[in-house]
Amino acid sequence: MGYRAYKYRIYPTLEQAVLINKTIGSARFVYNTLLADCMKQYKDTGKSSIKSPAYLKKDFEWLKEVDSLALCNAQMSLNSAYRRFFSKQNKFPKFHTKKSSSQSYTTNCIKNSIRIEHKGLKLPKLGYVKTVFHRFCCGTIKSASISRTKTGKYFVSILTEYDKPAITESEMHNADIGIDMSFHGDFAVYSDGTKTNFPNWYLESLNKLAYLNRKFAKTKKDSCSHRKLHMRIARIYEKCSNQLKDWQEKESLRIASSFDIVSVEDINMQNMARMNHGKKVLNNGFGAFRTMLERKTKEHLGTFVKVDKWFPSSQICHICGYRNPVTKDLSVYDYVCPECGAHNNRDVNASMNIKMYGEITSASEVLTPIKSACGGCCKTCKKTHCVLVQAGSIDAGKVAV
Repeated sequence: MGYRAYKYRIYPTLEQAVLINKTIGSARFVYNTLLADCMKQYKDTGKSSIKSPAYLKKDFEWLKEVDSLALCNAQMSLNSAYRRFFSKQNKFPKFHTKKSSSQSYTTNCIKNSIRIEHKGLKLPKLGYVKTVFHRFCCGTIKSASISRTKTGKYFVSILTEYDKPAITESEMHNADIGIDMSFHGDFAVYSDGTKTNFPNWYLESLNKLAYLNRKFAKTKKDSCSHRKLHMRIARIYEKCSNQLKDWQEKESLRIASSFDIVSVEDINMQNMARMNHGKKVLNNGFGAFRTMLERKTKEHLGTFVKVDKWFPSSQICHICGYRNPVTKDLSVYDYVCPECGAHNNRDVNASMNIKMYGEITSASEVLTPIKSACGGCCKTCKKTHCVLVQAGSIDAGKVAV
């Protein structure tokens, strides 16, 4: 059994749009109120517990107008936020704001309350909503999340449970690929030497955004011109985001359906954005692409390998295994290996090493490091050279640490 979500564009009527907006606001109000009660209770007694949203309906009767399951899911979302905080996965829960770009609520399917018919999509409290089904929705419907964008568009994400289809061995390709993120005008470089020819739509819109932002800064707040320009800027950002996501979805599907082993470096994108490459990292969206690629590779019964972030993929020569200290300087893009004389491109060489790392890791789940490879597994080594020496990809005598 597996879970899959299908996102569709919906066109609610004026009455339905008003009810959706009320439900989104009510779910946000319940979340913030329960969070404030928990914080106050902990400050007074040293202990806290999340109450049910039912007690709020006594003082706020307008909460009875909206879907009760949306309020319960707001409580469950707060519970999940606290669990992630105590497990040190996230920071302390924050209050939700209506100015955020993500405005949504979630409702569950109980007794076929969410269903697809010829009239459209049936949702609790809303009735039948006009929906554009651009693809078939398979599986048993479990829940639905209704969202509103900054430009006033409405979407629904339907979560379904389905039986995973069995893929025969004849459908496997017996091929593998390594992917390295690139900052030199490309999105990524593959181990076969090809580049993605990534069209950066955001850079093409910078001049228009700069012009509109200058006009927007001169308008009076809450005026008609202020609202119009704010909507125009939001539409440009939304279009760039949709173009990038569409390209990432198609490219990740092509890779996942063509290769059995996909290896990508596990780079901390937030830390890289805080460095000198902030805009390039955020514009490319390599982290979201890696998440899509992992999900689709597993759906096609392939193997997705996250290469350790300490792996010096760009410093090791993929031919002889010599670790060149000159490559620690990020400005060095092309260089000649002093050991074997091979001409290496920084990104292509890194993708080749990432590919070898993925092949070794997928071949054996547990690899015993060979300490004689580099004289011991230190912090600099991070067992990387030991793994490559064990597989026979690198000669132990040529490894320079």
